[in-house]
Amino acid sequence: RWAQVDNLKQIFQEIDESKANQVSIDELEEALATNKMSSFMESLGISTDDVWSLFLLLDADENGVIDLDEFVNGCMNLHGPAKSLQVAKMSFENKVTRQA
Repeated sequence: RWAQVDNLKQIFQEIDESKANQVSIDELEEALATNKMSSFMESLGISTDDVWSLFLLLDADENGVIDLDEFVNGCMNLHGPAKSLQVAKMSFENKVTRQA
């Protein structure tokens, strides 16, 4: 588990090209376009088919960027079968619907 956390921290640093300790949707999209990043996320059981939904799920405080804690915690929560992303996406959509 700690090895995964360390790997996720390293991946975050690679995605964070601006070195601002936060990742934008554009940076995430660009990173997931590479085979290395996409393969790593898929190896964790995190689907990368829907980058926008993945970003929204990782952006816990909904400020439009993902910080290191959000990235690591979000990925650890989504870790598992690809269905985890689908369940989390449905949960997020329900939350948004209730707020409307």
